[in-house]
Amino acid sequence: MTFLGLKQARIEYLTVPADELVQAMVQVEQSAQPDPWSYDQIRTCFCDTCIVLGLYIKQDLVGYAVARVVVGEAEVYNIGIMRRYQGQGLGSLLLQALLDACKARKATVCFLEVREHNVPAIALYQKFHFTPMGVRTNYYSARPGLPAENAITMRCDL
Repeated sequence: MTFLGLKQARIEYLTVPADELVQAMVQVEQSAQPDPWSYDQIRTCFCDTCIVLGLYIKQDLVGYAVARVVVGEAEVYNIGIMRRYQGQGLGSLLLQALLDACKARKATVCFLEVREHNVPAIALYQKFHFTPMGVRTNYYSARPGLPAENAITMRCDL
């Protein structure tokens, strides 16, 4: 794990899906997620209704977040921090920026799904006043080396 102060981190709006940027986002995904998004899945997030934020340490992309805002409702699609930077408050920094961006687009409520066994993510979301709404059985499909997993649906008022 690489330790650093939060003052070294900066968050930027990402608006142009240049190949180099999307490749860097894929690297974050592969480090952070058990079932990472593909290049094409990430690239499709660059649209009018989506907010894409990048978390940088110096010049390196170490995390990103995506949400969509439509008619006053936001949905967090993805948030990830490279494994070596996890556990240092960067997820909180990124989620706060994402929720602020959703509010700026007039969202009044935010929804998300989270793997039921992802205890650190659930704790992060609860810190931001997300509350469980229900369970989506086997929402995350089985993959080689990964069993199917339920998703907990959560919401918070913005």
